[in-house]
Amino acid sequence: MRNQISDFKLDGKVAIIFGGGRGIGRAISLVLADAGANISVVGRTAKYIGETADLVRQCGSEALAISADVTHEEQVQEAAEETISHFGKIDILCSSAGIQIENPVVVIPGVKMPGWDGGEKNWDNYNH
Repeated sequence: MRNQISDFKLDGKVAIIFGGGRGIGRAISLVLADAGANISVVGRTAKYIGETADLVRQCGSEALAISADVTHEEQVQEAAEETISHFGKIDILCSSAGIQIENPVVVIPGVKMPGWDGGEKNWDNYNH
């Protein structure tokens, strides 16, 4: 798979891909790995991030699989710190994590939404 786009070279660069376990995040991980970047694959599901990391290695790049939930700031920080500890730097950041926050655009009196208390924003009250 290496060098499909011959002018796009990222040898020696390090990318951290949030939401890299599947879908668009996996595709981005593989394109960047194909161009020579080492990849830190971050996601919630160990199975998917592990699979993506294996595919990155098949491209000839180094991979690190990190389990983290982007809805928790401390986990995002820890993922970045682990990436820097392992690779020494981060050159490329990609946020491809898909989260769903169910809250109303307009509050309609009398309408209830699961996970929304109508008060201050509180991540713990959202369905995610």
